[in-house]
Amino acid sequence: MEYIYDVWLSNLNVVINNGRFAKFSPDASWGIDSNRFKQSKFYFVTKGGFEITIEGKEYTAQAGDWFFVPANALHSCKNNTVTGFEKYWIHFDLYPTDTDIFNLFGLPYVIHTKNDRKTLALFKRFTNADTNKVTDILEAKACTLQLLSRYILLAQTQSVEIKSTNEERIDNILNYINDNLDKDLSNDKLAKICYLHPNHFIRFFKAKTNQTPASYIRQRRMEKARRLLEKSDLSVSEIAHKVGIEDEGYFSKQFKQFYSMSPRDWKKYYKWYARR
Repeated sequence: MEYIYDVWLSNLNVVINNGRFAKFSPDASWGIDSNRFKQSKFYFVTKGGFEITIEGKEYTAQAGDWFFVPANALHSCKNNTVTGFEKYWIHFDLYPTDTDIFNLFGLPYVIHTKNDRKTLALFKRFTNADTNKVTDILEAKACTLQLLSRYILLAQTQSVEIKSTNEERIDNILNYINDNLDKDLSNDKLAKICYLHPNHFIRFFKAKTNQTPASYIRQRRMEKARRLLEKSDLSVSEIAHKVGIEDEGYFSKQFKQFYSMSPRDWKKYYKWYARR
């Protein structure tokens, strides 16, 4: 839960692309070809129904069904030629964009609201705020956030295990560092990976590892360099590149500070020691 409060909620923002109330008769030509759209979508059905497929799962949308199609989810829709339908819809962007809300909260693609007057009232408020006035834009934004909150509530997420714990986050970031020692590992980049503001990232990392990110990265880079000196025929310059350091002189200086020997002396020492 600490992740929810300190990271997700503190960084959450929503930008409305479009949305309104729509009504289609049975003979109306309406549909959405299978595609992955960059924005998230709400569909709240108030009458009739239509066919919708999300990531290969087929649904017959009926009155009271509320669909949440996450950004980049493969989906398609087509009109029901028997009943037609009426629905409210909203297209919106959630930020930070790399937050996987479905994994974070364990949400379903659809919930069944029956005669939920509060949800209907929120969608009506959203459509009534469809102007360019600042107050209406703020009202639409507020309604969308309230709808997001209500969707999570109705999906009964209080009984769903939150998967993104602090322990999982630090494991993910350490694994990323260890797998990418040859790449840029700036605090800004690492902070984005674990959904933290850069100002909070160093404190979080140190609290979990008792080291600053820079100290941990330097240690892992020198350990990898030592193994390569011992087990490979790579040159010192090539090994420096393998651990993300382009300047051979700087690499040698760092290595000597860590192991009290230059890289070349360490390689000679190891070969001598291995022959004993």
